[in-house]
Amino acid sequence: MARRGVDPIGLLLLIGVGGYFALRGTRGLAAALQLPASLTPTPYPLDIDWGDGRPGETGPDGRPASVIEPRPIVPPAGHNPRPVNASAPRGIRNNNPGNIEATADNWLGKVGDDGRFVKFSAPVYGFRAMFIILRRYIQTHKLNTIAKIAGRWAPAGENDSGQWARNVAAFSGIPINAPLVFPTSTANMGQMIALGRGITGTENGAAWANQYDTGTIGGGVAMAITQGG
Repeated sequence: MARRGVDPIGLLLLIGVGGYFALRGTRGLAAALQLPASLTPTPYPLDIDWGDGRPGETGPDGRPASVIEPRPIVPPAGHNPRPVNASAPRGIRNNNPGNIEATADNWLGKVGDDGRFVKFSAPVYGFRAMFIILRRYIQTHKLNTIAKIAGRWAPAGENDSGQWARNVAAFSGIPINAPLVFPTSTANMGQMIALGRGITGTENGAAWANQYDTGTIGGGVAMAITQGG
């Protein structure tokens, strides 16, 4: 069979169209082809606006962006949570992602304990308790870095405090010695949301670090801010 020669004009048009859609991205291609919305990709949202570290830029709490990590990309609300069953870590089963031990504290949402750790009726109440404790650590006890919190949350007598701190820093994206500021309003919760995600992954394992959506973790922060405890 004889081979046809390359049409130079057609080739140039093809390259031009390909370049156009490469610049506009898949959404531009989907729109041009009139694909249904269900087939267009949805980018993960950025739920933490900490700045990109440019000189003079500050994060939402006024701290220099040079001491704040770039904002991480996290799954959107409800994105692929793992099933909670008998094989899940006890902190996940208990709706207590920080593994808060049972004491005389009558936490909101508490429904009992498993002999050592509190059981909550829903994860948001576990996060509320977590952030009330973190607020006390940061504001009252001046434990305002992950490294300082580690010695109290995961004391050396029963834990490797240094490794706990490194894991929280890795999962949260917050440098281990970066100052932590507990927010005074619900408009400024990004750092705490990241810290909650970091503690969840450290206490329950890497596979569970993104178990909870931003709304659930942020709901716990908001209750800790507005309800106290």
